[in-house]
Amino acid sequence: MSELQISPQLIQDVVNVIAAKDPDAREPGIAVQYLAAAVGVIVANQRLQAGEKQELLEQLCAFAHHVLEDVMGQQTPPPREQWFGIWRPAKR
Repeated sequence: MSELQISPQLIQDVVNVIAAKDPDAREPGIAVQYLAAAVGVIVANQRLQAGEKQELLEQLCAFAHHVLEDVMGQQTPPPREQWFGIWRPAKR
């Protein structure tokens, strides 16, 4: 298996392709739903037994989780001086 070449441009290109079919997919929450559905369709169409399809999907979910953790670990949180917010309790 070759090494994946993920870049911000690749991600943007994928989102652009999806958004060309559904402009709502410019919203990240919609785009990831399309991507998740595409993964489900691709795995479902593999010539594997049902259990193997489930196992493959679980491995892909674990891989996605690993990528999430890796990318989040590379991000630098904003300095505390930039944190701002006002919390008010809900009115009853």
